[in-house]
Amino acid sequence: MAGEPTLYEFMSAQRRRIVELCVKKTLDRSKNRGDPAELAQVFAGLVDEIIRALEADAGLPASSPLPGPSENAARLGAARQRHGESFGGVAVEVGLVSDTVGELATEQQLRFDAREYRVFNKCVDTAICSAIERFATRAIRQTEVRAEERFGVIARDLRNALASARMAFAILRRGDVGVVSRTGDLLARSLEAMQELVDPLVLAARLHAGAPLEPKRVRVARLLRDAQESIAPERGIAVLVDVDDALEIETDERVLEAALASIVQTAVRLAHEETLVVLRARREDDMLEIQVEGDCGELPPERVERLFAAPGLAVTREAVEAHGGAVGVRSKPPLGCIFWMRLRIGASAIEPRAIRSRLA
Repeated sequence: MAGEPTLYEFMSAQRRRIVELCVKKTLDRSKNRGDPAELAQVFAGLVDEIIRALEADAGLPASSPLPGPSENAARLGAARQRHGESFGGVAVEVGLVSDTVGELATEQQLRFDAREYRVFNKCVDTAICSAIERFATRAIRQTEVRAEERFGVIARDLRNALASARMAFAILRRGDVGVVSRTGDLLARSLEAMQELVDPLVLAARLHAGAPLEPKRVRVARLLRDAQESIAPERGIAVLVDVDDALEIETDERVLEAALASIVQTAVRLAHEETLVVLRARREDDMLEIQVEGDCGELPPERVERLFAAPGLAVTREAVEAHGGAVGVRSKPPLGCIFWMRLRIGASAIEPRAIRSRLA
């Protein structure tokens, strides 16, 4: 209609309101994750870029990086990644500019020229690309840093265990003491520690390398019995298996073996002397739950948190979660605890890229 404002004029007049609404919607959808002042600054910059692009399209003397790469959108992507937003979430939040402009125009019953809308939409699309690219760059770098830190811890612990094993072996080889001795116990503990470190390290290396997963039908009983046989007898601890021989799951066998080994080794290490560790598996609808129960004493929340922050169980948890499953531990009064792992019975193959993105 004659006399109606152009999209450029409308956005210029409504600039402050657009920015305020974008900030509010972002904080509302992300449960207040983020700095309002920072969000206001980057949304204001992005809106200004779009206004200048529309101004230039109208033949007015203005300059704007849009519809080219947007530094303000990139800053928004970095800020949202820093505050824990998801990959898809950052695209939604940049798109809030489009949603907000549309809502305000509808309220005022305004219609704009199709050419202006094409420029506007191209600007928003390009801004989303800029935000996602910066978000992904930060996320990848953060993952690399965490991986370097984690594998550095594993390497240090592996070196220490190896040094203890070599020292114990040197004493045994001299014949100063017998194998059944404290030195022999030290050697056994050192070898066990190295095994606990190597299994998750192999698992992490396999997943980070992007090797394609090979899901197939696997008998759960065989997996549990293999884990049972991998535990060396020590401190009078017995490991038993209680499972239906017919139970099967579709999974990458090597990944599940490594994850299960890490959980069983942890449960045995925490178990008291002369006690029993039981490996169980049961089906609930389309889910399989594997339980490793032992007399490991009370496990307060802070200790559980430390257990799963350690390299071995941390990698195990992330590998299981990457398969759409979950892993954890709960207390069983008065003295027991149960480590558990849940997976879908008919798990489908997962893109290695998706797994790598979740592992740190």
